[in-house]
Amino acid sequence: LCDAALVADGKGSSTTTTSDDALNVLQPGLWGPNEIAFFRQNSLSHTVFETDNWFASISGELFELPAGAIGFAAGVERREEAGFNKPDSITEAGESIANQVFTTDGKFDVTEAFVELDIPILNGMQWAENLSVSLQGRWFDYSNFGDDTVWKVGVDYQVTPDIRFRFGQGTAFRAPQVTDLFGGGVASFDFYTDPCQAGATGDPLSPIADPTTVANCTADLALIGLTPSTHVQFAGQTNVLAGGNPGLNPETADTMSVGMILTPSFMPNFEATIDWWQIELENLITRPTTDSIIDNCYNGTSPGNCAGFFRNAVTGQPTGLVNQLANSATAIRTDGLDWSMSYFWDALGGVFTLSHEGTYVFENTFYPGQGGADDRGSIPQFKANAGLSFERNNWTVSWRSRITGDMDDPRYTGIDNVFGYDGPEAHVEHDLRGRYQWNNYGFVVGVNNVFDEEPPYVFATGNNSDLFSYSAM
Repeated sequence: LCDAALVADGKGSSTTTTSDDALNVLQPGLWGPNEIAFFRQNSLSHTVFETDNWFASISGELFELPAGAIGFAAGVERREEAGFNKPDSITEAGESIANQVFTTDGKFDVTEAFVELDIPILNGMQWAENLSVSLQGRWFDYSNFGDDTVWKVGVDYQVTPDIRFRFGQGTAFRAPQVTDLFGGGVASFDFYTDPCQAGATGDPLSPIADPTTVANCTADLALIGLTPSTHVQFAGQTNVLAGGNPGLNPETADTMSVGMILTPSFMPNFEATIDWWQIELENLITRPTTDSIIDNCYNGTSPGNCAGFFRNAVTGQPTGLVNQLANSATAIRTDGLDWSMSYFWDALGGVFTLSHEGTYVFENTFYPGQGGADDRGSIPQFKANAGLSFERNNWTVSWRSRITGDMDDPRYTGIDNVFGYDGPEAHVEHDLRGRYQWNNYGFVVGVNNVFDEEPPYVFATGNNSDLFSYSAM
């Protein structure tokens, strides 16, 4: 085919072909139209995601209690989800300039039923303006991993017109999506550090040697006639096949929250809330890093990882790596406080509103933890907004300040680099909005980050910052 293209264009000199009469790809400027057409690819993929469901529910009041009527709701649902993505044949064969992508094809169905009750306990009494309890339950049965249930109990207690308490406790559930389960593999080139190379944790002569890693690396490399002290990692990246995992289990969680709402009668335009919350999440669906797959194979944390790759018999380089989505074996715990305050007053022919809301995280066991930031994300320990707005007739002008606390980067200490960097500093950005309301139409103009504050550095990231936490514009 290539020869035919060359003949059709009258090519064939040493400038356009190699010694074996193949096209010289290093000199595309000399290619003719037939040669170009031969190598041109029309990439066309076919994608279909479909959800079919039917739903029925009933709600109303069951019967009267001294404090009021019991509210009731119940329902059933049947849902089928399917996903299909077929890349073009050249990309799927790995013969295009793009990374190789394989077909996604899978489906599942679920049947669900729920019931909710809202039960009034006390009403119109001294120290009990209102007390009610809500009970909720849901059962579901998935075709791919079976059935389960979730529940929630809530208490709403209006002590006086000034003070209200609320409490909630329950369980939560998130099923993996079609792409999580059946996502076709995508070839990528991941960065990694071989723990079995000379000087690493698997080298018995290394000052950071780990005994378990040393033993496993020594045994593995001995199979191909190498030793950790002489083994060399040739490149910082390795070919990895990443994709979905039909063996995934659902994420589950236990949740609890306790809160208070203040609407003091001596300050009628003021309201404040504070809530403590706690979440424990199990079976988090995540994609492990290539580094962790290899490291945990040798350090004994996850011996099963060793089946996910092999070593080249000549060079000893890890190869054939498969990196599927997986359920985390470690539960994630987090708890903290949410609060909000607002106050409004009349002045200048309109209404001023002052507001503030924020979150403080006491604990978060997800890497890098509360108050930490690195190239994989940030978890601020303190984050808040403060705002002031003025509304008059159809006009509204508002100012908002977004505050993010400082964070530590676990990779740096501040004395191990010339910048003195140990994490991003506290950061504040300001936004300005103007709005005009005309009948059913609203017109808004505004500027985010009015003073053009640069996002703080988060070193060793592709963007030099965390663009999920800070504005880049």
